[in-house]
Amino acid sequence: MGKYKILIVEDDSDLREGLSFSFSSDGYDVLETETKKEGLQEIKKGGCDLVLLDCNLPDGTGFELCKEVRSYSNIPIIMLTARDTELDEIKALELGVNDYLSKPFSLGVLKARMKRILQEKSESTKIISGELSIDQSVCKVYK
Repeated sequence: MGKYKILIVEDDSDLREGLSFSFSSDGYDVLETETKKEGLQEIKKGGCDLVLLDCNLPDGTGFELCKEVRSYSNIPIIMLTARDTELDEIKALELGVNDYLSKPFSLGVLKARMKRILQEKSESTKIISGELSIDQSVCKVYK
């Protein structure tokens, strides 16, 4: 499978740029946005494999963005937030995020969680029947 495309929706430019540099070094394609509006535009374009979403954005919340995205897409979302209350985590999970990490977080743990989610996503797009294998994510059939 080709490179995964990661969308980072984060208003803290230092954190966003640091994550982007680290993921790019690991071979990911990375898109960066800092507002809810920009993040939604990128998600609607399609092509992203995973979203890293901050909860507090200058023009809204990650909760609002997640709710809107879940109305039409099951793209994996990991929420990264300074909001570490149990109620916030429950709300995020009920809205459909795949994972929730409170800041500060370990970059190694984040990468491991991303890898697990992307593997699950990749496996769920493949159908195997006898000698045929269909990869729905790239619309290809293999024999």
